[in-house]
Amino acid sequence: MSAPLSVAPPSVVSRRPRARWAATGALAGLLVALLGGGWLLWDNRRLDITGYDVPIDQLPPGAEGLSIAQVSDLRPDLLRELEALGVVILRDEAVTVEVAGTPLTLVGLDDPRVAASTDRKASSPRDLLRAMELPEAATTVLLAHRPELLGDYTGVGVDLVLSGHTHGGQVRVPGIGGVYAPHQGVLPVLTEGVHLRDGTTMVISRGLGNSIAGVRVNNPRELVLVELTAR
Repeated sequence: MSAPLSVAPPSVVSRRPRARWAATGALAGLLVALLGGGWLLWDNRRLDITGYDVPIDQLPPGAEGLSIAQVSDLRPDLLRELEALGVVILRDEAVTVEVAGTPLTLVGLDDPRVAASTDRKASSPRDLLRAMELPEAATTVLLAHRPELLGDYTGVGVDLVLSGHTHGGQVRVPGIGGVYAPHQGVLPVLTEGVHLRDGTTMVISRGLGNSIAGVRVNNPRELVLVELTAR
């Protein structure tokens, strides 16, 4: 004699743990997204004010302690507004001014892309600087946007270069540095700080704005203050 097997109907209760795990995972993911988004918002609003003492060979006594605020990557509309206020814009030009009775030569180089997009002939920074015949007696400060061209700024009488362009590598990894910079590619070397080559000092600002990516990670905006000191 045989008896039919009794089969219990599917239990709805057995699905509840899975639903709870799914809800817990969704809440955890939402929490991580909120914390990550909040951190990015905070990180993108940070501002570092960085001070550097830059030693200069044969710095005139009157220029000792001269402070310079470094701002890079100005938009064309802002440049026009500055010119309207009487600010002198140096475009592949040099001017010597007196600071506390001592001469200081200021040089401004256009980004090579600017010359390429206009009717002006694009020249190498080194050729432009040599043609200016910078005075040896004066301390010379060069404003040049592109730090990767440091080799072109040396050996022509430039004491200090103020540069930017890299936005600090946009995303900075602790122990590694910037991830990407224009015209340097992946893991760039020249993204921030002070660099010395062949007697010329270059200070690179991480800048105040964003690049194409539109977001900075572990990379606070930076305003650089440079103070000249005698070597």
